[in-house]
Amino acid sequence: MRKEKRPAKTLPALALRIFAALFAIWLLCMTAITIIVAQYIYTDLVYKSNDYVYCTYNWRGRIAENIKWYLSEEAPPGKMEYDMLIDMDFQVHYLSAQNGNFPSLLRNRYVGKHVKTAIAYYRPGGEMIYSGNYICFPYSYEHSWGENIDGYAYINMERWGITSDSTEWLESDTVMKFTGYFEGAEFIPYTAEYDADGNRVSSIRGRKWVQFYQAEESPEESVTVYAEFSEIHFYDEGDKVKYRGGYFESLRDLVITTTENKDYYSSGGVFGDRECSLRRILIFGEQTFRNIIEGVNYGDRGAPVVLYCTAAVVAYPLRIAIDELWFVYVSTFVAYVMFALLVLRSIRKNLTLPMKLVCAGVNDGWGYVNVALDENSMWREPHEIARHYREIEDKLQADKNEIARLTAALEYSKEAEEQRQQLSSNIAHELKTPLAVIRSYAEGLQEHIAEDKRDKYLEVIVSETERMDEMVLEMLELSRLEAGRVKLSRDICDLSVLVRGVFEKLEPAAAAKDLTISYELRESCIMSADEARLLQVIENFASNALRYTPTGGGIWVRTSYERGYATFAVENTSPPLSDEVLANVWERFYRAEEARSEKSSGLGLAIAKSIVELHSGSCSVRNTEKGVEFSFTI
Repeated sequence: MRKEKRPAKTLPALALRIFAALFAIWLLCMTAITIIVAQYIYTDLVYKSNDYVYCTYNWRGRIAENIKWYLSEEAPPGKMEYDMLIDMDFQVHYLSAQNGNFPSLLRNRYVGKHVKTAIAYYRPGGEMIYSGNYICFPYSYEHSWGENIDGYAYINMERWGITSDSTEWLESDTVMKFTGYFEGAEFIPYTAEYDADGNRVSSIRGRKWVQFYQAEESPEESVTVYAEFSEIHFYDEGDKVKYRGGYFESLRDLVITTTENKDYYSSGGVFGDRECSLRRILIFGEQTFRNIIEGVNYGDRGAPVVLYCTAAVVAYPLRIAIDELWFVYVSTFVAYVMFALLVLRSIRKNLTLPMKLVCAGVNDGWGYVNVALDENSMWREPHEIARHYREIEDKLQADKNEIARLTAALEYSKEAEEQRQQLSSNIAHELKTPLAVIRSYAEGLQEHIAEDKRDKYLEVIVSETERMDEMVLEMLELSRLEAGRVKLSRDICDLSVLVRGVFEKLEPAAAAKDLTISYELRESCIMSADEARLLQVIENFASNALRYTPTGGGIWVRTSYERGYATFAVENTSPPLSDEVLANVWERFYRAEEARSEKSSGLGLAIAKSIVELHSGSCSVRNTEKGVEFSFTI
C-alpha cells in the first residue's frame, strides 16, 4: 500500500521559498556589481599594463634623450643601470591604480595580490643584464665619504643567494658596507655589512658593523664601497602561467624563456602580444633603446641599440573585484538575511499563527480561539478566517445547546411519570414539616396560648412560608430546566474572572469563620456560556463550600482550560463523604443526615447540575486528601 505523502508545513515551506528567491536576487545583484567593478578594473589595468610593458615610456622620456651622456665619460659609472632599475621599480608601483578613476576602496591595492610583473634587460648581443631581486645604490669610497658620490651599482641578490629572511639591514637610513669587485655596473659582493647603530655619525670609522652575507670564496682583488641609502626590490614570481598553449613556472620564466628562444636581437624588432579578458590580462612585449645622436630621428632603426627591455604583466580583474568587494558581499548578505527574517516574522504573525490557532481550535472540538490580530493590519485574510471561525463556532455552540435541550426534553418525557410520582412524594415530604409548624403556631395564636410569644409565633410562620415559597420557585425552575424549556444565551466570558468575583464577595463571611481561600486561576480562561446561569452554578458551589467548611479550615479554588474545555473546581476542608452521599448528592431534595438541620431546600446542586448539562457539560464530586472537591467542565 502506497504511503500518503504528508504536505509540508506552511511556515518552513514559505521560509525556504522566500530565502531561495531573495538569495537568487542577491546573487544576481552581486554578480552584476562584481562584473561592473571588474570591467572598470580591467580597463584601468589594460591601460597601465601597456605602459608598464613599454616602461620604458617614463625611462625614454626622462633618460633616452640623454643616452649619449650616459655612454660618455662624463656620466658616473653605472648611472644608466641605476636609473634603469629605479625607473623599473617606479613602473611596478604605477600599476597600483593610485591615479585611477576608482573609489578609495579599490586604490593602491592591485600589486602583490592579483597582479604580477616580470622584466628583463639584455645587451644587443642577447646577454642578460638583469632580471630578479636587486639592491641598487649610489656608492662612495672611504676617502670620499660624505663629500661626493663615486658611482652607482647594483647587486643581483638571486645570483649570490641573498634573501629577505633577515630584515634588519632593510631600513632605509642604514649605512651599508660592501666588499667585492665590479663587473660593469654589477657589484659582486664577497661580504656585506650594515651599521647597527644607524646613521648617527658622519665618519665611516668607529661604526659598529654587522655582517649579514659572506661568499664562500674571496676574490683575488677587491674594493670596499659604502652606501648611505639603497633601493631594495624583491621580485614576486607568482604562480604558473599559461601562454599560447604552454605552461611556464612563473611570469619571469615566461619572459626569459620566450626571449631567449627567439632571435629578436639580430633583427632589432619590437614585438607585443596581448591576451585580455575579465578573468585574466596577459600583456607581453619588448622595447629597444637606441643611442640617439644629433641629426638622427628618434624612431630611426638605424641608430645603434643600447639595450633591450622585455616585460610582461599578468592580472586577474575578476579576482581583484571579488577580493575588494568582500565587505559589500558580507554586509548585503547580512541585510538580506535580516530582511528575509522580518518578512517571515510578518507572515508568521499575520498569517500562519492565526491559521495555526484556528486549526488548533478545530482539533479541540471548535473551542473558543482568541486570534490576536492587529486591527490596523492590511492583511485581510486572517481577519476573514477569524470572523468565519467565530460564526461557525457560535452556530455549533448554539446547535450543541439546542441538542442538549432537546435531549433533556426527551429524557424528561420518558421519565415524566416516574418523576411526577417521585416529585409528588418529595413535595409532600418536604412540605409536610413546614406546614405542620405553621398549623401548630397558627392554632396557638387562635387559642390565645402564650400571648406574650405572639410576635415570635408570627415570625416563625412568616419564615416557614418564605421557605416554602423559595422551595416552590426552585422546584418550578428545576422542572423547566429538566424539561428543556430554558434557552441559554450565548456570551463570551472569562471563567477565572467570574470565579474570582464570586469568592471575593464571600471573603467577609469566610473571615468570620477564620477560613483561608487560595486561588489557582488560569490567567485567561475564555469560554462560551450563559454568563448569568454560570454565575448561579459558581455561587451554589461556593456557598456550599463556605457552609460546610469547619472554622479555621481552608478553601482551594481552581480553573483550567484544555483542548477547548473549561473546568472549575472548589475544594474545601471536610470529612470524607460516604459512598451513598457521593452517589446521591446531585439528586433533588437529597441531604446528608448531618445536613438535615440546615435550612436548605436540597435543590441547589440538582439545579446546578441541570444548568451544566444544558451547556453540554458535566459535574463531579470526589473525596480528596484535604476534604471534598466539587467541579464542573463545560
